[in-house]
Amino acid sequence: MYKILLYITGLILFTSESALSQTAVLKGKVFDQSTLEPVAFANVTIEKNHLKLQGTTTDFDGKYQIVLNSTGKFTVMCSFVGFNAYQNDSVIMRPGDTTILDIGLSESATKLQEIEIVEYSLPKTQKSLASKVGGVSVSKGNQLPPPPQSRNQLSFKNETSGLLTASELNDFSKWDLWKDIKEKELKNFQKSWNIYPGNRYSVQVKNENGHPVINASVALRNKGGAVLWQSMTDNTGKAELWMNLFGKQPADNPEIIVSCNNNDYKVQNPTPIQSGINGIKIPAPCSISDQTDVVFVVDATASMDDEIGFLKSDVIDIIRKTKENLPGLSINLGSVFYRCYGNSYTTKMHQLSGDISSGVGFIKEQSASEGGDEVVEYALGVALDSLHWNPLARARLLFLVLDQQPLTTSWSIMKIQSCIETAAKRGIRIIPVVASAETPENASSMEYLLRSVALATNGTYVFLTDHSKIGDPHAKPVTDQYDVELLNALLKRIIYQYNYAPPCDGKPVSVETADTTIFSNSPIIAHEVIDTSRKVKTTQPKILIKDFTQISGKDTTGVQISGDTLTGKTSIDTLPPPAVKRIEIKFYPNPTTGRITVLIDGNPDELYLTDFTGKLLSKYKTNGLSKLEIDLGIYSSGTYLLRFYDHGKWFSGKILLNP
Repeated sequence: MYKILLYITGLILFTSESALSQTAVLKGKVFDQSTLEPVAFANVTIEKNHLKLQGTTTDFDGKYQIVLNSTGKFTVMCSFVGFNAYQNDSVIMRPGDTTILDIGLSESATKLQEIEIVEYSLPKTQKSLASKVGGVSVSKGNQLPPPPQSRNQLSFKNETSGLLTASELNDFSKWDLWKDIKEKELKNFQKSWNIYPGNRYSVQVKNENGHPVINASVALRNKGGAVLWQSMTDNTGKAELWMNLFGKQPADNPEIIVSCNNNDYKVQNPTPIQSGINGIKIPAPCSISDQTDVVFVVDATASMDDEIGFLKSDVIDIIRKTKENLPGLSINLGSVFYRCYGNSYTTKMHQLSGDISSGVGFIKEQSASEGGDEVVEYALGVALDSLHWNPLARARLLFLVLDQQPLTTSWSIMKIQSCIETAAKRGIRIIPVVASAETPENASSMEYLLRSVALATNGTYVFLTDHSKIGDPHAKPVTDQYDVELLNALLKRIIYQYNYAPPCDGKPVSVETADTTIFSNSPIIAHEVIDTSRKVKTTQPKILIKDFTQISGKDTTGVQISGDTLTGKTSIDTLPPPAVKRIEIKFYPNPTTGRITVLIDGNPDELYLTDFTGKLLSKYKTNGLSKLEIDLGIYSSGTYLLRFYDHGKWFSGKILLNP
């Protein structure tokens, strides 16, 4: 019997080794022949006698690998939307060998489009220039090259890759300025849209270890228990609540209810934002999802050709960079394209999915055509109601790309309000990306509406600028000043900021981690000053802590750190003029678990503390002091910015707060 078993075992081993000897590997890289750029998510298949044996898709770097349990001569095929199909009928694969086959794809002739750009040249990407100023590390933003003197033509393939320029207005970070302009320049549009984002209640939820509590449901209720507004905490543990947003009667003595893990925590008589932030500490585990939802809702009428071209060429790069900066994050991509009633279609939808190849392919198939009264509100409804949003995702981002406002009919306004309320309740941030409007009046009306939409859903407002010299002129917003970036880099930065969360393991985080490099990857190419005379006082919101953790002896105001000599240096966006005395600040310890000491060389008027998404948290008058003590222990762990403004420029230093 022993000899029989030994024989059988030997037979099995022999058979396995024989099978392994027949294994062959095909690997390589798929690239665009015209640009030599990698083609991500291309389909690569192996066939023999017209029978498909195996297939795969390329990764973000265009690389692929297929292991085949047979050898011989095969046909290799490769395809991707917008490119001519590739086929090689003479690929030899030998036992135990690895065959290298790099595949160059050519653009499909049916996808080519010649676009003429007048008086503009392609911006050249430079590496950030680093230097030392008084011991402070600074980085100088890239500049767009000046327009050429003679007529210049730029031919590219149905895309505006890396060309469009844009800026961001985060009205949370300039809250008093927003309150001022909505009551002056934009006041008339409040009644038109029946949206009044003014009565704001800001909430910060963290657990007993200082970690932000993500995806907790937060509601503002009246005394009778009726919900006035509902939201969800974001990646920083914050939520924004609104009273009387749609012009209804405000409630007296409201309350805030935080719901997490089937438990409710009630805060009576909460403070509105002008008096402070409602800090709420609850017993909850640190939980960070590895999923994020990104959706593009896009106006596909004839005037949107440049913007759709941008998405076709840049969406893969945006997703790739996000994954590089946030390793382990899985991205679900979805999209809705819309036109007008009576056009060839009203909306086209691609479901949220982790199959990025399919999502990108759908976007590449879209084009700009037709026109009329755009169905903005209907498309938003489709995106919110028909896409399968993940309620546990770390972030749910809806980029609304458009150049025309919805109609001001009573039905449209009611639908817009319903969409805003639904998005806020489900924690879906709406981020408008606004192109050129038809008329100046439309531009101002659309600006007020979409800035209000961004505020109501805890989002931010993005608008295209004229610095790219592409498309129709773009209206300048009502504000004091803003920085201009390449749209590609700006969207990467926003997606990153809305997804970054400190790790739950509580280990110290190095100041060199990805969260401190994203800013240098999004260089400022211009600074626009709209109104230097606009002086609006910035209030300092306090945080009023309500502690539900009931841990005796736990200090909720932070921990005093002493004897730490680690010094953090600022990362400055742009260089001050050489003739001006440069201000230097140092702060330590960094990372910190609570208090930091700030050393000031110079005389900045005020220091501002903001969270990583740009929301103003606190303001500190320097009063000529050379040293300040700042307590961050009331905030949840994460990345914060210490900023000051001097001679027309912002200076920012990053602080890492650990549990």
